[in-house]
Amino acid sequence: MHKRLKWNAIGLELKTKILQEKIMQEKENESSTNSKKHQKLQGFLDELNHLLDTMNKIQNNLIPELEKYFD
Repeated sequence: MHKRLKWNAIGLELKTKILQEKIMQEKENESSTNSKKHQKLQGFLDELNHLLDTMNKIQNNLIPELEKYFD
């Protein structure tokens, strides 16, 4: 019997995507692309993208590898 590991990130992925959308909207509303606020928002977006990429790797790579040990 094949056991599947459950990925339970307590809605972290959805909440991160919502936060990412809000920051993107705020960045688009920023008039100057050279402002400190614009740079800070871009930094937040970079970190959120990294977090989403990591969650994706966990779901698609790490969990399937770990499941092999439970077969």
